[in-house]
Amino acid sequence: KKYYLGEVYGIRAFLYFQLLRSYGDVVIWTDFSEGSSLDLGNLARPASSAADVMKLIVDDLQASETAFGDNYGFRNDSQRYFWSKAATMMLKGEVYMWRGKHMGGGNEDYTTAKNALQEVRNQTDKFGLLEDFSEVFSYDNKNNKEIIFAIRNARDEYNMWGAGIEDKTLIVGFDAEYPPYGYMDENGNPISSLGDKVKVNGTIRYPVNKDVYTKCFNDNDTRKRSTLQAAYEKKEDGTLSLYGLYPAKFLGTLLDGADTRSPLDDYPVYRYADCLLLLAQAKAFLGEDPVEEINAVRKRAYGEDYFNAHPEVQYPNDNDAALYADNKSVKPDNAGAMEAVLKERMREFMVEGKRWYDLRLAGDEYVLEHTTAEATRLLWPIDKNTLTNNSALKQTPGYESSGGK
Repeated sequence: KKYYLGEVYGIRAFLYFQLLRSYGDVVIWTDFSEGSSLDLGNLARPASSAADVMKLIVDDLQASETAFGDNYGFRNDSQRYFWSKAATMMLKGEVYMWRGKHMGGGNEDYTTAKNALQEVRNQTDKFGLLEDFSEVFSYDNKNNKEIIFAIRNARDEYNMWGAGIEDKTLIVGFDAEYPPYGYMDENGNPISSLGDKVKVNGTIRYPVNKDVYTKCFNDNDTRKRSTLQAAYEKKEDGTLSLYGLYPAKFLGTLLDGADTRSPLDDYPVYRYADCLLLLAQAKAFLGEDPVEEINAVRKRAYGEDYFNAHPEVQYPNDNDAALYADNKSVKPDNAGAMEAVLKERMREFMVEGKRWYDLRLAGDEYVLEHTTAEATRLLWPIDKNTLTNNSALKQTPGYESSGGK
């Protein structure tokens, strides 16, 4: 019973945290409801303040942590797609850093976040970095030691992108699930398949900016080709020109008897590298040195031999002004540990749906520096149907004139 309570309180905190950091003020409803007792003509309910939502999240985190106690175990090692004590502590790290940065909690909250994440890091018998970055996402290597919590996708249950392109675009920011016919890899070989388990065809949609591939990754960083696959076109003189990019993570699998791939990869929400870099971020907030955590991630990315032989890729040496999709460099007063953490998280978690919230967690100044977002529109608007169905709601500030779409 305690384990189940730990799970449900943790999941509710997780869901409300997504709402909080996306919309700010949101409706709180924690009472049990029966369909027969609902007044369908009176379902309107106003949003609660962001402060009240945060209180609910913090209370739920405490309830979850108390219920789990010292139990860092999983139901069994093949079920890392269920919530756990480690997932609660990962969420606690994010929540307290958010409250510290955006809601006035300051160093006290950053310290709470640091301690929660350090506790997860200490569970070395259960979690650790895999030696091969690409193996973290392998269909044949689900529930590996790096996974803390993942969304499960399996044959005859649910597939990763649900209804299709729209779901994928929402999560990863661009869609390119099938590289195009007639294009080459970097060695001039036609792109027709990826290994013996994934067949591909089709077109690239909404590709990521080429600068991300050519400028943001060192060629010796194994994450480069394990995150993005490049498609080249052959010019008349026989040289290759970079045409576009598509994700190398979440390629799915070719099921027995099938002639096209199935997107049945698990989707990681929290993994051990996330723990290390969130811990580095908490230290950056506190003015402490995140060298150990950042370099642990970089050593895996480059391989121990290359990393040890090339001090230029070690933190803090590789702490220059980061290049982003918009090709803007940071201002000098934004350089330092936080910028290094953001750059490393960009490389490590690209295509995992974290970038927007990473920038917001660091501070809105980073959002405005590295994106085209407007300062008055860092929260999401409420869609028109929701506003119509719940007349007690008010549009998110900054979108009043749009009316919701």
